[in-house]
Amino acid sequence: MPQAAGVLSLIGTAVGAVSSYQQGQDMKAMARNNAILQAEQSDQALKQGVIAQNQYRRQLSQLLGRQRAIIAGNNLQDAGSPLALQEDTAAQGEADIANIRNQAALDAWGFKVGADQSRQRGINYGRAGSASAFADLASLAGKGYTMYKNSRPILGGSRLAYGSGYG
Repeated sequence: MPQAAGVLSLIGTAVGAVSSYQQGQDMKAMARNNAILQAEQSDQALKQGVIAQNQYRRQLSQLLGRQRAIIAGNNLQDAGSPLALQEDTAAQGEADIANIRNQAALDAWGFKVGADQSRQRGINYGRAGSASAFADLASLAGKGYTMYKNSRPILGGSRLAYGSGYG
């Protein structure tokens, strides 16, 4: 019966090798999916940045329109302080738009870096699973060889009697 236990041990090692490999492949696929989602988030961050810029431009245009209406309603000329107020508003608005654009680019960059890291993690998971499976298979070969070297002929007698030439 010691041989049966050895065979079961070999089977367990083989199952472990397959499991290690499959786990690495599963983790690799999960990391790949995360990378895809992060790349999509990067694209979405840029699109949302454009939308935010356009909305802010409309608000800025409305504010400038109200300022002009107030200036005209008070019979002021569009020069001097009233003009400086509008120029300051426009300049501040453009600075705000640049900040919106910059923030969207930073958000997109963060997602892109995350996607790159997820892809690399996936590669590493796949390699680790394969390496672990290889180690299990090497262990399997070692156990099998040890079983072979320590085995006794089933019918009795010496190994040389079977014509195998080992002994």
